[in-house]
Amino acid sequence: MGAQILSLFGAALAGMMAELMLAQKNSGMARIFRFLVTMVILLLLISPLLSLLQKNEDLYLGGSIYDEERLDYEAIFSETVQTQCEADFKKGLAEMLEKEHHVAPENVTTVVYFDADGTLSRVCLFLSGAALLKDPKALESALSARLGCVVEVR
Repeated sequence: MGAQILSLFGAALAGMMAELMLAQKNSGMARIFRFLVTMVILLLLISPLLSLLQKNEDLYLGGSIYDEERLDYEAIFSETVQTQCEADFKKGLAEMLEKEHHVAPENVTTVVYFDADGTLSRVCLFLSGAALLKDPKALESALSARLGCVVEVR
C-alpha cells in the first residue's frame, strides 16, 4: 500500500513539474498533457481495486473463497454428530438393559465401535457389581440378535 501511495505522489509531482515547464498554459499541448497526467493518476488510484478483483476471480466465477473452511466445518459437524449418536445409543442401551435384563446402568460400562461408514460393528459391555450375577452368554445372544452386530459381555 505504501508503494502505491508513493507512486501516486511521484506521478502527481512529476506531472506538476512538467506542466510548469510548458511555455504556454492554454495551448493544445498543455491540455493533452493534463489529460494524460489525469489518466495516469486515475489508473494509479484504481490499481488496488483491480488487484483485489484479480485475487478473488473465482468468487465472481461462481466459486467460493471459503471452500477450505467449509471442509473443516463439515468434519467438525460429522464428528459431533457421531459423538452424539454414540452417547444416545449408550443411553438407550443402558435403559434397555435395565428394563429387560434388570441390569443397573451404574453396573455396566459400554464401549461402542462403528465402521468407517457409521454402521454399528461391535458392542462391548463390561459388567460390575450386582450385574456380575447375570449370565454373560445369554446377555450376549439376546443383544446380538437385537442389535445385529457382534456383542461381547465381560
